[in-house]
Amino acid sequence: MNGGNQAAGGRMETIRQSNARLMAPVMQFTDAPQSTPDPFAPVDPSMEATGAEALAEGISATLRIARALIEGHRQVDLAGLEAMVGLLCARTLDLPAEQGRALRPRLMLLLAEIDGLTGALAPP
Repeated sequence: MNGGNQAAGGRMETIRQSNARLMAPVMQFTDAPQSTPDPFAPVDPSMEATGAEALAEGISATLRIARALIEGHRQVDLAGLEAMVGLLCARTLDLPAEQGRALRPRLMLLLAEIDGLTGALAPP
């Protein structure tokens, strides 16, 4: 039995030693440039358009899922949908006119999806 305790004690010592190694200070590199993004730097308009398109696609996916759930007679919580659509509207208005016009067909499709969801929510 005594030999077993020594073995266990030996393992505990190894664990303590390995924990001590884990607590060693972390080396930090100070030569690397530490850049923070400039909040006032001009934003590439194509990036804004891509963000608005991605948001529109995300809303569209949410609407498709909600529609499928409704058609399956499941409850759906659409509490955040209005905020998402509001954000999309704001981002679209921030786009240059040409890019905003280019996004119009996508927004019209999204409106049709919202109207379809509204129809699916109406009692029979």
